[in-house]
Amino acid sequence: MSQTQRIALALRILVLLAAASTSAVAQKVSCAERACDRWSIKTSTVGDRVAVEQSATLDELIAYRAPDHAMDTGAKAAYQKKRLPGAVGSHGEHEGTIIRVEGFLRLMQHDTGDSDYHLQLSPTWDSTADSTDVIVEVPDPDLLPDGELKTRAAAMRTWLDHLAAKGAVSSGKGNLLQRKTWVFVEGQLFFDHHHYPGCGQRGKQQRHAVTCWEIHPITAIGFANKANMPKD
Repeated sequence: MSQTQRIALALRILVLLAAASTSAVAQKVSCAERACDRWSIKTSTVGDRVAVEQSATLDELIAYRAPDHAMDTGAKAAYQKKRLPGAVGSHGEHEGTIIRVEGFLRLMQHDTGDSDYHLQLSPTWDSTADSTDVIVEVPDPDLLPDGELKTRAAAMRTWLDHLAAKGAVSSGKGNLLQRKTWVFVEGQLFFDHHHYPGCGQRGKQQRHAVTCWEIHPITAIGFANKANMPKD
């Protein structure tokens, strides 16, 4: 191969690499550009607050009723950029409340659609067939504005990658945790209106999410006191 041909080949490779990089960036920001369902709500908290306002059990969260106006005609369009109103729990919890829960971390998956880390918590170490999971999500820090949430999201995703079997949360079927991992999660109470009323039809690896209530975005996650863990 002549020097001219080698240079031409090198230039073609550079062009291909640049195109691949551009494609990756486009995919990275695609959800923001496409205005995914309730995107601005999923990637923010009220007033950028992160302090916990209410603690709850996962069973209590699962029992929260649907927010006011969730079934109204046109509600899914009307609440794209604002939170659904109305108290939904016995302590006045509402969409936007920063809550803390504890549970078994059963599944982790890197969702390539919106680049969230999709996690599923369960109040019991249940089988797949009997699972009663709650979905909690960590946004991609690269898609967040500078600030506290962005810093926290980066740290949380690094921590979760360390928990994963191969050092990274899978973007395939997800990581189904085999060891009992009892964690706390803090973050915004969020109603996934897009799936309402078919709330029980979600979940990865045949583990069933039984409510449209989520914690999204997560503001903190870590190992919780094992003394609070249910005994077999």
